[in-house]
Amino acid sequence: MKKSEQPIAVFDSGVGGISVLREMVKIMPYEDFIYYGDSKHAPYGTKSLEEVRELTIAHTRELLDQGAKAVAIACNTATSAAVRILRQMYPGLPLVGIEPALKPAVLFKPYPTVLVMATPMTIREEKFHRLLAKYEHQATIYPLPCPGLMEYVEGGQADSPEVREFLRDLLGEYLEKGVDAIFYPCMSYNFDEKTSDNNYNCPVVAYYPELIAANVPSLKQTRFLDPYVGLWRRKDFKKRAVKMMEADFGIPKRETEGAVDAAYAAYDAYKEDLRATGRAYDAYVQDVRQTGKAYIDYARAHGMPIIVVCGRPYHIDPEINHGINDLITSFGFVLVTEDALSYLEGYAPRKVLNQWTFQSRMYNAARYVCTQPDMQVVQLVSFGCGTDAITTDEMRSILEDGDKLYTQLKIDDISNLGAVKIRIRSLMAAIDARKEN
Repeated sequence: MKKSEQPIAVFDSGVGGISVLREMVKIMPYEDFIYYGDSKHAPYGTKSLEEVRELTIAHTRELLDQGAKAVAIACNTATSAAVRILRQMYPGLPLVGIEPALKPAVLFKPYPTVLVMATPMTIREEKFHRLLAKYEHQATIYPLPCPGLMEYVEGGQADSPEVREFLRDLLGEYLEKGVDAIFYPCMSYNFDEKTSDNNYNCPVVAYYPELIAANVPSLKQTRFLDPYVGLWRRKDFKKRAVKMMEADFGIPKRETEGAVDAAYAAYDAYKEDLRATGRAYDAYVQDVRQTGKAYIDYARAHGMPIIVVCGRPYHIDPEINHGINDLITSFGFVLVTEDALSYLEGYAPRKVLNQWTFQSRMYNAARYVCTQPDMQVVQLVSFGCGTDAITTDEMRSILEDGDKLYTQLKIDDISNLGAVKIRIRSLMAAIDARKEN
């Protein structure tokens, strides 16, 4: 028989290799083919390495005896077990093996998450581990042995309720692992509520995505999207969102526009809820003010100095303030917060822009303290926030212009309050020295 007349053999442990045969026929329509499916001994994936190797070698010999000029092993398990040995046995034979399609999956898009479903033997063998080592730096890869799946396929139950239940149990945990993309936009501005000089977001909050992208190496394994967006300009945001979603995720324009409209509707509903509960909030504010007044009256009735503590909203958290309030009162001070008396001073322009409402409260509280002989201010700062350089200078300016002392307490995640005690004692000594003079 002439070489051109010899068939190409396709071998598999069952019927799955028919898909390989189908593609080979498309590519080489003028060739003859022999297909051998060893359903008698299937599945191969649960057998020992030696058993699979012996079966694969024996079947290859049979195919060559039938005049095959080339052999395609359309089985991951058989390839892993025997292809290297067969190439040594038949060095002149065109012998093609198959392996998990890891390369095209990894290269499909940048840093994908890839689940490799294969027989237990394929996952165990050295061939797969070499393949894994080659591509694992380009993707997150989960090898998943699938014992029992082949029986459903070979039994003609590939689309049965039983196999769907089998796959749900098998894949459940992996479907929840990892993400293909993280969308974390930078937002320079917040909604303009007309209560301050500007409506900037905190710089740390606004540009934290850039910080994360630059300092978290594991993000290189996924798509991290950190575009600049602005929610406060509704029409512009919708146009921007449509372009981003279409370019990055292939989401059609109509779907994105609907999502944007729904989001703004939810925000508007939220604001309405706030208005509906405004009475409760007003009651809370009044309670804070009345409590502050009661503390001040108590201090004056007992001749005790008053400390007004100014800071950020999160300083109320005991995990952050480390009980500084109790420490201050232990030295004989009565403590109130800036929101208990900031309302006693109206708005006044400052040398700096009031970017946030809590800054305005601090400045107003400091101005009021300057009018009260028995009050001093302690400002809390944390975590090296950049804007503290502005607020601390402004607070110092207000207090010194009013002939008041300025005390700053810097607190972080260290719970040792030794340095804080020294600062409070220094404040007490300075107050006493002023009384003597």
